[in-house]
Amino acid sequence: MPAPHHASQAFLISQLAIVVLATLALTSEYSSGSIRATLQSVPKRGRMLPIFG
Repeated sequence: MPAPHHASQAFLISQLAIVVLATLALTSEYSSGSIRATLQSVPKRGRMLPIFG
């Protein structure tokens, strides 16, 4: 296999790991109820999520 193929596979796996960790963090915040405090202190979603803001 050529090297770019291995690099793209590694990138895909790392993206999947990041999505899984982000999903776990968000669902734990919803299940514990701390999402209310987060949204009250930072009402704009773009500021709360640094990826979009």
